[in-house]
Amino acid sequence: MKRSYILLILNLLSASFIINGQESLDSLIAVVRQNNKELIAADKYYQLEIENSKTGLNPENPEIELGYLYGDPASLGNRTDFSISQRFDFPSAYIHRRKLAKVEKSTAVVKLQITTQEIVTKAKKIWIEKVFYNQQQLIMSKRLAEAENLEKQYQRKLATGELNQIQANKVSLHTSLLRNEYDKIVLEQHKINYAIIELCGGKNLQINDSTFFTSNMLNPDTIIERYKNSPEKAMMVQTVDLKNQEKKLIESKNLPRINLGYYSESIVNEKFKGFKIGLSIPLWENKNTVKKAKAEILFAEANLQYFENFQMSKVEQFLERRKHLMTQIFELSNSLNKIEDLRLLTKALQAGEISLSEYYYETDFYFRSQIRLLEMQKEQLEIEIDLMKVFN
Repeated sequence: MKRSYILLILNLLSASFIINGQESLDSLIAVVRQNNKELIAADKYYQLEIENSKTGLNPENPEIELGYLYGDPASLGNRTDFSISQRFDFPSAYIHRRKLAKVEKSTAVVKLQITTQEIVTKAKKIWIEKVFYNQQQLIMSKRLAEAENLEKQYQRKLATGELNQIQANKVSLHTSLLRNEYDKIVLEQHKINYAIIELCGGKNLQINDSTFFTSNMLNPDTIIERYKNSPEKAMMVQTVDLKNQEKKLIESKNLPRINLGYYSESIVNEKFKGFKIGLSIPLWENKNTVKKAKAEILFAEANLQYFENFQMSKVEQFLERRKHLMTQIFELSNSLNKIEDLRLLTKALQAGEISLSEYYYETDFYFRSQIRLLEMQKEQLEIEIDLMKVFN
């Protein structure tokens, strides 16, 4: 009961977080949608697939033949042959071709949708990564400022003989290590900035936010229901449909093809005109193609069943992990809020109430706990973004 109450509070907090970063995130997504090179290429490929689906729907080109034969002996006269013919597949083949084209168009739409969702999800995760390091930088700046101030105090005391060189060196070493950690954070921010530029197709978008936000209060039942009709699953379903239509088209091609035409023959004063009709006999050309098509259908159906199980398992794992993280975040946040201001630790050190080692242990433990809280919040948001991908 207690755990359920905690989760309810956390969901409400998630829905009401300060979303100072929402504007910059919306700007990032807008720039990505317009300039991302992968997304532009995906749109071009979508157009290509649409045009490709329009091909092969019409009968073959008609054939025209003209023959002129010289008679020998010349008294026989010359002979002129002329014919025009058109070959047709069995009528059902054209019906199945058009049905196949519709499936191909639908598949192209879903492919573009999947790519868009992936790119937008990637943009959101990069935004979270940047805000995560912005927050770390703020925490480390505060910690480094405390350390540098302490170092100055110890240098003054060293100059007046109030403490020895060993203690001063210990403080300087600790400050140097903190500067090194701060530089690592700045380096990570530069790497993320380059990733943002690449994602934005060369556009440089600055993200200075240091406040996380969560999407919305998530309803597990709604998420699961939405994933049952996800674009990835739609793609698998359409693959099965595509293979079925291909099989029907192959079966139609195994039926006789018709050849209709006009034919004329002229010799001196004699002329012959008429029509001709021919049928192809389907014996060897498409042998075993139906068996192959049936095997492809079975394979596509097996893939669909595997994907359904895999997707639901993944979603349930995400939801369970998110639930666990929310509890951990709530408990750690409460614990950190109960810790007294770090300035009291500095005053206690200056008053000689605690040793330098105790001071470093307490401050390090507090700041490491803050970073751990950020890491859990970051992981929770990344999970939520993965879960909300189907809503992009």
